[in-house]
Amino acid sequence: ILDQKLIFADQKPKRSDHATTQLDYVLNDGKMPAYDELMSTLYLPEERAKIEWSIGAMISGESRSTQRNLLVLYGAPGTGKSTVINIMQGLLKGYYGIFDARSIAERSSQFAMSMFKDDPILMVQHDGDLSHIEDNTRLNSIVSHEEMLINEKFRSPYSIRIHSFLVMGTNKPARITDPKSGIIRRLLDANPTGYRLSFESYSRITAQIPFEYGAIAKRCLDYYNEHRRDYDDYIPIAMMGITNDTYDFVESQYDIY
Repeated sequence: ILDQKLIFADQKPKRSDHATTQLDYVLNDGKMPAYDELMSTLYLPEERAKIEWSIGAMISGESRSTQRNLLVLYGAPGTGKSTVINIMQGLLKGYYGIFDARSIAERSSQFAMSMFKDDPILMVQHDGDLSHIEDNTRLNSIVSHEEMLINEKFRSPYSIRIHSFLVMGTNKPARITDPKSGIIRRLLDANPTGYRLSFESYSRITAQIPFEYGAIAKRCLDYYNEHRRDYDDYIPIAMMGITNDTYDFVESQYDIY
């Protein structure tokens, strides 16, 4: 933080057309009634905490090294997943990119990694699908901040270390195929309540939220600084129960055995 402007140390996008990008808000302790009304409707406190922790990690600049850098917003259509992602994009305007989870998980997609060539702070997909992972090797390497080979059309392959924080909204659970997979150590799953706002309330709130970005960013940064280690041992048990048949069977039969 310099002159109250938000600066991301060592995380400037590599492309020159983004080099001078600056956020158009300042951190402050102001009120955020629209944001609070939205989040208290869409998410329970423990689920909202995961989202705000993730935002705080990115704003602090520590998302490039944190052990949790994959946030999956899993719920039914129309439950506010894209609304939350839109807020993240607004908070990190100029520092985010778009990724395609399905192509990353497909062995045949040879140019899938080209979307990470700029290594932005945030990578999002509003409606993704990780329910049928063919090969989780690339995804594991991305969320583990490993150096990876980038293959772009009409260019020679080159390697970079990816530091992006991935956020995906989905109607289907992310399939965890391997109990030793790095995804288990990296994934946070946040599930909406299913409650919805009226059209009038939603329109009013979404129009007001951009004016609250400074207060939202400060809230999330403070929460992250106070709870850095909260998710060190987190395991997405609910997601595992949905997608791992063996785990689901053992859990359901645990009392009997």
